[in-house]
Amino acid sequence: MIDPSSWRKPGISRRLGISTLIVLTALPLIFGILLPPLVHSESYYVTPSTEIPIRSGKTQKNRIIAIVPDGAKVELLGEDGPWAFVRTDSGKEGWMLRRYLSKSPPLKDVVDDLERKNRDLVKKTNALNSRLAAISSESNECKRRLETCITQADSTRKSYEILKKDSENVVQIKKMLTDTVKELETAKQELATSKRKIQGLENSNNIKWFVAGAGVLLIGWIIGLITGRRKRRRPSLL
Repeated sequence: MIDPSSWRKPGISRRLGISTLIVLTALPLIFGILLPPLVHSESYYVTPSTEIPIRSGKTQKNRIIAIVPDGAKVELLGEDGPWAFVRTDSGKEGWMLRRYLSKSPPLKDVVDDLERKNRDLVKKTNALNSRLAAISSESNECKRRLETCITQADSTRKSYEILKKDSENVVQIKKMLTDTVKELETAKQELATSKRKIQGLENSNNIKWFVAGAGVLLIGWIIGLITGRRKRRRPSLL
């Protein structure tokens, strides 16, 4: 006997296969509609306008979930035709028209950035000017010290030349002094010899005068003796 359920199984399996095929085919379409195309995340800026709405879907009828002002920075997550799927700084994600996005930052931000850079340049310029003034002052001080050193070097060189000449004169003077000392010693010796000779002469003169005086006395005594005898002889003759 044939089982009645056996002839139904092929029909059921066929219907399940068709349903699965339909679901698998529809899934990409559904995800393509509901999900944005995946692209590399980049930062964009909202171009000058009033406030730009971010919606939950890709039509003007979708609910507004956020409002971004002019110049706001958003992150581009995907694109689909004229619509762009973005994320705000606060983390909200939604759809907005692509034409309101630009890679260039808003003019206000550019001006602010230029002013900031200009302030930084002014500060750096002032710092460089101050450093230049300090270096100039140090250079002048080094120049002054160099001139002082040159002057001192010239003075030292002149003093050395004078000292060199003086040293040569000192050598000559020392030689002359040595010669003078020798001559003085010779003169002293000659003076001592002369003194001895003079002393000898003085002693000889003293002896001579003594002898002369004694002779005079002796002659006087003899004369006196002779005279006395003559006087005594004259009365006897009378």
